[in-house]
Amino acid sequence: MILQRSGFADRAAEFARRCQIAARSTARYAGLLAAHQCGFDLWEFACERARGQSADHFYADLGLYYTRLRCLGVLSDSDDLLRAFEAASRNASPGFRRPVTGEARDDNEADALPTLWVSGFDPYRLEGSDPTSLWHANPSGAAALALHGRVLPGRPSRRIRAGVWPVRFADCDAGVIEQWLERGPGALAWSNQPAAPLLFTISMGGNPNAFHIDRYLANWRGAVPDNAGRPGGPAVILGDAPAFLEHTLSPEILREWQGSSDRFAVRDHCEVDTAEAGRFACEALAQISAQRPRRGGGGD
Repeated sequence: MILQRSGFADRAAEFARRCQIAARSTARYAGLLAAHQCGFDLWEFACERARGQSADHFYADLGLYYTRLRCLGVLSDSDDLLRAFEAASRNASPGFRRPVTGEARDDNEADALPTLWVSGFDPYRLEGSDPTSLWHANPSGAAALALHGRVLPGRPSRRIRAGVWPVRFADCDAGVIEQWLERGPGALAWSNQPAAPLLFTISMGGNPNAFHIDRYLANWRGAVPDNAGRPGGPAVILGDAPAFLEHTLSPEILREWQGSSDRFAVRDHCEVDTAEAGRFACEALAQISAQRPRRGGGGD
């Protein structure tokens, strides 16, 4: 039902058949190429669905998620094929496209615009006892899919490139976003750009009527389990990292955003929670740099 509602039903079967062909390939490189291309095509199809005008376009991230799971089941006997497909289906493989047809150029090489990187996350909390929990789309992933490839006008204009990450602590611990920027498609944008690259990571919030900007990010993970059922903490995430980081958006930009939206409030969250002082509104990073984090502006 979810695949039908999201417009993925027929294509999910097609992608699964292509994965079966890749899994049966006796030539390792040909199988990897086929798995990668299938994953990339799934990503592109999900972006097209998310940008569509149908009433169900906001289910595109669910369609991508469940189609990916189906294909990963087909590829489960080969770790190499599984990793190639999953990375490409998240737009997280080295290069935006390495086509089977042998085309010489990929998207970034042909696009001189500076890049705005946007990352979202998979659907989350799908395991609830309520049957409707299976329909819990993640607006961060849906937004990333819908924004991918668009040009944001400005001085300079920027091409939006997106990725959607798993809600699994193991992937975050392994540096999935850092690898995306350093060795994956993001690495292509850090050099020889006419303007400095920008990165926005988006998460799912609890208030449907506002955008929440987290001023202070805590080096802390709460006990809520991920999609693999693994509890994250409570624990410090990185032992050698700062207790808190502050976002780099200027006050002028925030004031402009706060005054420009008629539909949604834009809120700059300065609240933190530390072991020493409890929860309070922080006025400067220096106030909390030596304290032990328990919660940042966006929660734990």
